[in-house]
Amino acid sequence: MCFLWFCFIFVSLVDTRFVFCECEKSFVIICDNVPDVGFNKTKRTWTELLIQPNKYENIPPQYTLSTRQLSRDLSNLKWLFVVKQLTAIEKNAFSYVKNLQNLVLFDNNLGVVKSSTFVGFRSVAKLGLENNNIEYMEERAFISSKIEIVDLSHNKLSVLRSELFRKCQVVQLIITDNKLSKMQRNSVPTSLKVLRLDRNEFDYIPDELNYLKQLEEFTISHNSLFYIVDFSELQRLKKLDLSFNKISSVGNEFEKLRSLRYLNLNSNDLKRFVFSPSMVKNMGEQFSIFLGYNRLRNLNLEAINDTKVTIILSGNPWNCKCLLRMESIIHNNTIIRTICDQRHFDGKLPICVATDLKECLEDEVPEKEFKKFRSFCNLDATCNLFTDIDTSVY
Repeated sequence: MCFLWFCFIFVSLVDTRFVFCECEKSFVIICDNVPDVGFNKTKRTWTELLIQPNKYENIPPQYTLSTRQLSRDLSNLKWLFVVKQLTAIEKNAFSYVKNLQNLVLFDNNLGVVKSSTFVGFRSVAKLGLENNNIEYMEERAFISSKIEIVDLSHNKLSVLRSELFRKCQVVQLIITDNKLSKMQRNSVPTSLKVLRLDRNEFDYIPDELNYLKQLEEFTISHNSLFYIVDFSELQRLKKLDLSFNKISSVGNEFEKLRSLRYLNLNSNDLKRFVFSPSMVKNMGEQFSIFLGYNRLRNLNLEAINDTKVTIILSGNPWNCKCLLRMESIIHNNTIIRTICDQRHFDGKLPICVATDLKECLEDEVPEKEFKKFRSFCNLDATCNLFTDIDTSVY
């Protein structure tokens, strides 16, 4: 069954008289299941369509989407949302709805997305494919389309196939919470400005990244990275999030990133970090770097004396002698600590590990002492160090 939902909104302004303004009528066609769409005779006028089961029914997905439902009669459709309906999509199923501006398929059971499924879209603002149990996408599943955002989060993808986005202009690609460990050559469009691969299974940064010359934001947190690569090809990169990995050292990988304004290295295994002259030179008026919850013992903050930098230092087993010097530099310069970071230095949590040495040295803390330090260094539940600071540059 399909029905029309619509409403009128009235606004009342009180200023010695009443003025009633009728807002533009908005409406959505709602169908209980996919077959209902094919039988309806009024669909030539539809512009917005929601297909989802009755909230009182708990029926698993069981339908295949094809041109039988998405026929020529739906050529005026701008918005399509399909929830908990599909087990498959036929090739070229969207051939007659090329004018879609928003297409969202959510909580279906697709498994495999075939080649030539998403073809020839002219101007899609968002293609949402979240939580559809997608395990495999054939080559050229997306072809010759102009799409602003593609979201494949919360699926079961392990590999991105070559030519997946053949002749596509995608600006943002979001593939978080999957099982990705590999990206084949030419698997992502070179038009990307934003690429998010958080909470996957990468143990290295894909080589494919070097071909994304337009990239402004790259996040790959919560993976299993042990090392990082040279990012010098990404001259437009503004935001880089490598937090929650297993990175133990960094070198000059960030030196040539002239546009970089946000670098997140929280919760890794870093034992040393150096602000190189080239990196400092490229810092703009507002630069944020997050080094919390690593294994750092000292940090030469004199290198960034005259820069306006926001920094996070919490959770590191600082050498107490070194920390005193660092605090003095922060106090007398333009270095900014986030409010959340400052709370960790209010005397309630351990902030450094004392040694018998009288000098500030980057000596390594024995593993037993480090674990003891970290066990006491729990986050305040009212101050989430790793979400409150998150920003988007796009």
